[in-house]
Amino acid sequence: MLCIIVIIIDMKRLLRKYFHGISTPDEFKEFSIGMLEKQNEDFLLGEMDILWEEILIDSADFPVPNLGVFQKIKNSILIDKLNKSYKKVRSYSIILKIAAVLAVSLIIYDFIYFKNSDQDKKKKQFQTINTPFGAKTSTVLPDGSLVWLNAGSSITFPLMFDENRRVILQGEAYFEVIKSAKLFVVSTIYGDVEVLGTSFNVKAFSDYPSFETTLVKGSVLIKGKNTKVKFALKPGQMTFYENKRFYIKNVDAVLFTRWKDGKLVFRKEYLTEVARKLERWYNVKIELEKDDRLKEIWFSGVLEMETFPEVLELLEATAPISYFFNNKTRVTKISYRKKNSNL
Repeated sequence: MLCIIVIIIDMKRLLRKYFHGISTPDEFKEFSIGMLEKQNEDFLLGEMDILWEEILIDSADFPVPNLGVFQKIKNSILIDKLNKSYKKVRSYSIILKIAAVLAVSLIIYDFIYFKNSDQDKKKKQFQTINTPFGAKTSTVLPDGSLVWLNAGSSITFPLMFDENRRVILQGEAYFEVIKSAKLFVVSTIYGDVEVLGTSFNVKAFSDYPSFETTLVKGSVLIKGKNTKVKFALKPGQMTFYENKRFYIKNVDAVLFTRWKDGKLVFRKEYLTEVARKLERWYNVKIELEKDDRLKEIWFSGVLEMETFPEVLELLEATAPISYFFNNKTRVTKISYRKKNSNL
C-alpha cells in the first residue's frame, strides 16, 4: 500500500514538473513510461481536472505551453468539454490553455525490430521519435550528440551506431554533433548532410517543397539526392532548394535556430508560409480565402509567449486581413479586408 502511494505522489510530481516545463530528460522519460501504464490513467485524469480548474480560475494571464498530443488519454473527453466551453473566437484562448493541460506535449516512441543474430541485434534496432504539431522536444543520440526536434517532425536512428552515424529526418531539427572519426549523416528526401562534429539546423518537410540547412559552426557537406551535386557550407551560410536547384546565401544563423528556444521568427515571410508555420507551432488549422491579394502580404517579427488568438489579433492589426473561427470545423479562416474597413 505504501508503495502505491509513493508511486502516485511521484507521478503527481512528474506531471506538475512537466506541465510547467521544468522536467529533466530523465524525469520526462519516467513520466512518459508511467503515463502509459493502465493503472495510472484514473489518477492522471483526476490531476488534469484539477489543473483544468486552476486554469479556469486564472485564465486571464495563464501562460500557454506548447500544445501536443496526450497519448492514451481519451481525446473524446477533451473535445466534448471544449465544445461546451467556448462560443466565439475570443474564448478560444481559454480553450488553448485548457488543451495545454490535457493535450500534454509527449513525444511518441516507435521501435522497429529486425530479426538477426544476437551479436548485432542491437545494431539493427531503430527508434523513431515523432513530435506532433504544437510540440517540440530534444533527445540524446547513441553517440552523445544532441538533437532538438521541431513541431510536426520525426527522426529515426539505430540504438547503436555502426560504421557511420546515420539518422533519417523528416521535418526540422537542430543538431549539436559530437566530434568523432565516424561520419555523421542526416538523410532527408532532398539529400544528405554529412558532418564529423558541428552545430547546424536542417529543415526538410515532405508535405511541401522545403529544404534548408543552416550552419552555425564547424563544416558540413551537402549531397543532393540522386544527383552529383556536392558542396560544403561555412559557418553563417545557408543552403536552400528551389526550382530543382540548390542555392547558398550568407545569413544570421542564430535567427534560424531560435525555434528551439521557444521563439518563432518570421523574416519577411508571406502569409501562406506564416499560416503554415502557425499551424505547426500552435497545432491549429488555418484556411486562407482564395484571394490573390493575400499572397502579397508578408510579415517580419518574433513570437515567443503569445497565444494563438493574440497572434491573430496582431496580424489583423498590422495587415488588411480579417479572421473568423468556426466552432464546428475548428478552423480559422483568414480573408482580405481594406485597411480602413473598420473606420
